[in-house]
Amino acid sequence: MINTKTKQRVAVYIRTSTDWQRKGVDVQKADILEYCDENGYSVEENAIYVDTKKSGSLGKTERPALERLLGDVAKNKFDTLVVYRLDRLSREFPKLVGITQELAEHGTRVVSVSEPFDTNTQSTQHFIQSLMILGRNERQIKELTGDKEYE
Repeated sequence: MINTKTKQRVAVYIRTSTDWQRKGVDVQKADILEYCDENGYSVEENAIYVDTKKSGSLGKTERPALERLLGDVAKNKFDTLVVYRLDRLSREFPKLVGITQELAEHGTRVVSVSEPFDTNTQSTQHFIQSLMILGRNERQIKELTGDKEYE
């Protein structure tokens, strides 16, 4: 478990998928920064990663800001990633599990501002483990049935 009493190196990820959601960047950013301020997190401007007009179904390599963020996480630049909602990371279950697992492998917890999701809590860790089991089962079913539609 990460000690939240020490100064956290915090990153922020914001994503919108359509033009009309561009205002959503400002709303997400304001809500996230307010949450960080209330919880004693300091966010540097260069630690805010924004993908606009990018679907949550796209892979991480198709979202430049997410790809940069994950590269910086791999360099151990951050302890905590704050998102407005978990679906900002991905709207597809296997991709979401992969991203949260990649973050966890580098010791970076994920906190959602608008959902009770914090990978530093035991209940969320159990939830992620359950998601990983479901994802593994889904993959096994696809392999057994030869279903290419979900690959």
